[in-house]
Amino acid sequence: MWADQVPECRNEEVANGFSCPAAGELANTGSFSRHAHPEDCRKYYICLEGVAREYGCPIGTVFKIGDGDGTGNCEDPEDVPGCEDYYGDLDLKSIRKSELLAGLNNEGRKSASKAKAASS
Repeated sequence: MWADQVPECRNEEVANGFSCPAAGELANTGSFSRHAHPEDCRKYYICLEGVAREYGCPIGTVFKIGDGDGTGNCEDPEDVPGCEDYYGDLDLKSIRKSELLAGLNNEGRKSASKAKAASS
């Protein structure tokens, strides 16, 4: 369950004090809006029906505020002003490549397990 769905958890604790914009304050956001975290380039908030939930971009990316209010996506740090050095000296290309290979290896194991099960 999301922390905001548990009666013992307060919304301020869930979103570290972040409050969603009032209904109708943002134009053209649809059913949810995205908002940058004030201190961490990788984190952002999604407001769904007035409730804020904290999310994080995948390793190697940071949150980039979109062109419209309440929009944004995870992007490469070099494309986000102020977040270019978020990962410091980490070799992001190697990290991404290892994550990609790990994903491919997991898919290969699943396929092999299915093939083995089908031949039994």
